[in-house]
Amino acid sequence: MAGSRRFPLSSTKAFLAAAFFYTVYAIVSSYYKLTNPVGHYLSSSDVVSDLPFMERRTVEEEDPILDDPILDEPLNVIIFYPDDWRHDDLGDTNPVLNTPFFSRMARQGIRFTHNAVTTSICWISRGTLFTGQWVSRHASTYLFRPLFAREPERWKETWPSILQKFGGYWVGHVGKWQYQKKGYRNIFNYSDYFEGVMWYGKDHAAKRARNSAIQFLMDRPKDRPFAMTVAIFPPKGSSNPEDTVPEYLAKYQNVTIPEPYDREAALKLLPPFLQDNKTDARSRYNYRFVDVNDYQTTMKTYLSVIEYIDKMCEEVIDEVHRQGIFNKTMIIITADNGEFHANHALADKWYPYQESIRVPLIIYDPRMPKKKRGTLNNALTLNVDLAETVLGAAGLRPGKTMQGRDISDLYLSTPKSTEPWRDEFFYEFPPIDDKIPPSRAIVRHDWKYIEWTKHDHEELFNLEDDPFEFKDLAQDPQYAVLKKELKEKLSELRFEVMAPNIPGTVCDTLLPAGSDLAKLTNCSIEKPHLCCPGTAVNESLS
Repeated sequence: MAGSRRFPLSSTKAFLAAAFFYTVYAIVSSYYKLTNPVGHYLSSSDVVSDLPFMERRTVEEEDPILDDPILDEPLNVIIFYPDDWRHDDLGDTNPVLNTPFFSRMARQGIRFTHNAVTTSICWISRGTLFTGQWVSRHASTYLFRPLFAREPERWKETWPSILQKFGGYWVGHVGKWQYQKKGYRNIFNYSDYFEGVMWYGKDHAAKRARNSAIQFLMDRPKDRPFAMTVAIFPPKGSSNPEDTVPEYLAKYQNVTIPEPYDREAALKLLPPFLQDNKTDARSRYNYRFVDVNDYQTTMKTYLSVIEYIDKMCEEVIDEVHRQGIFNKTMIIITADNGEFHANHALADKWYPYQESIRVPLIIYDPRMPKKKRGTLNNALTLNVDLAETVLGAAGLRPGKTMQGRDISDLYLSTPKSTEPWRDEFFYEFPPIDDKIPPSRAIVRHDWKYIEWTKHDHEELFNLEDDPFEFKDLAQDPQYAVLKKELKEKLSELRFEVMAPNIPGTVCDTLLPAGSDLAKLTNCSIEKPHLCCPGTAVNESLS
């Protein structure tokens, strides 16, 4: 055949060479299957050129990126924010997936491999995105009751408000908002709220988000910088074939996705109260992976939706290229929380295990020096950092109540702060539902300590030796000193993130509904109402 390479091998040698190749392939494949928590994947075909907005660009046709630019104007900001998207559901980490746009953004920017959320549930994580605060501070623990958006004093400390007031930005929000039913609609210059269903007529929810985002870009005032969140409802809960676009699901028809490990054995390693089928994580697992659908159906649906989201996000950025503003726009790709995908025989998120709390984070920043582009960074970045990162791109100071840090300190040639980055963080999940056990944890690269507050139960994991969190060391005397240290640090961080409010008092922002205030101590300062500005106590008990 013209153009083919010929090798001087006899048929016997050719057979032996082929046998050797496939033996090596089988060994590598088996190792990957055993070590990868999402299972062993096969390669998939190139992404389908479905529903093109404009002619697809090759990498060579992309707008040239400036070498070590010094920009003297505020950046535009676009945040792509799919729902329930785990950190390793990317083409660069799961070989079965093809996400060329996300991969391209990672090559042109930075991918943060250990990014996490501080509370793994939709509306609380969104409150953290806009406020730059742990839920202990923004206190929006109840669905449709956003203290951070309802109270003017709180809203003025969010990045959308600061951008509008001090930066002259045109700010838009597209897609999932979760607070519109209570009337919080007029806080953005442009908004198109929709969520909860996968199809709007003939348009998938991801395409509707794409259409609305492009409309924002086309209609925006061209003499003002802009910021937009594109909060895409899928892939949340995608498990039935009708949840996805048929052309994308067809790509997985002949692919078998082996299961990650023995799920029933993993289930027995969990605390007994997490094994209860009445919990949301178990009931949703049974629906998606046992009773109604199986592992193959659910995972093929979910992964095909991710591919389609990748394409829709690419088409939004195609419009950015068309307008000639790519090198004036920061692009952030991340999510509100992770997804178990049947690991631990669980579904969805909520718990402080790695699959639940770690989410993707890719940042393209035109200010980024050339040597940083295309790199991986394993710093413990958090969703609480995004607010200050957005404001930093606008050249504005963070709100005084924000609790994160500008992530650009990890890649700019002249960072705003040279202080070492955090080496641990506090995770919290308040008591909001009887079917979701509350928890808190301290997380480091190598260790994690968890307290299940309602059940008086603790867990300790060595994440280096036990990345899937199978072996609880909390009761091992060998680690008693370490556990004591982590427990004390956890308590310290708990008070730190809730300040000026005080855990365990009437000002505790995470008090569950029905709490008897008469049994709680008052704030330990002279004027309790100052300790609890806009206190969430009445909110949670109302």
